[in-house]
Amino acid sequence: MAQFNDVQALRQRAIEDLTVAEIILDSNDELLAQICFHLQQFLEKMMKARLQEHNVAYTKTRDLVALLKLFPESNLCDEHQAFVSFMSLFAVESRYGSYVMPPWDGQELTTKSKEFVSLIDSFWD
Repeated sequence: MAQFNDVQALRQRAIEDLTVAEIILDSNDELLAQICFHLQQFLEKMMKARLQEHNVAYTKTRDLVALLKLFPESNLCDEHQAFVSFMSLFAVESRYGSYVMPPWDGQELTTKSKEFVSLIDSFWD
């Protein structure tokens, strides 16, 4: 069972990643790779926090799709699944190689990330 402090720490770090993404977006929206990296971290940590809250074990992974498979059955549309799959490309490992340009701008990425977290928060409600 996850410690409440662990969940709170994950959520806090996730919010910090979101904040950094928003700061970069506000200062230079052309730094999409950096925005994507911090949004991927935001999504990963929020997903892990939600899983911990419900005592769902997961292996060490940065793959958002693998994490998503641990959530209860949901009505995720293809668009949500495609978004999560795309954002997985920006995990830590991607910082040392080339990356694919996102089909969305920084503001859309930020909005989609927040909406996705709201969606997964509703899975157990």
